[in-house]
Amino acid sequence: MRLYNRTRLVITRLGNRVIEAKVLSGKPGNKKAILALSALARAMKEMNKVAIVRCVWRKGQDNVIVGVLTPNISDKDNTPESFYFNVLPFAEDFQEFQFPSFSNLPSSMQTNEKQ
Repeated sequence: MRLYNRTRLVITRLGNRVIEAKVLSGKPGNKKAILALSALARAMKEMNKVAIVRCVWRKGQDNVIVGVLTPNISDKDNTPESFYFNVLPFAEDFQEFQFPSFSNLPSSMQTNEKQ
């Protein structure tokens, strides 16, 4: 996914769930893009801020995801600053389930203090 100034969003997925994503410079030699991204990540980290973002994976697609970009500042000199992307759940993503009490199970199936 292309973002502003030849920066792209690299996403790691497991099934249809996003595990992690980082915003990286599209061209390693593009010092302006790397510097702009680094400045944004460092400023957000210093101010203890995150960015709430809206992602549409493909043009014309209805699957819109709302997520949060959290700055990732590396201690290593050769690792550029980046952002972690996490999907924020919608209200319909939460479900409440009622489960029977464990006290109704036979004693042979209940746990004891040793377990």
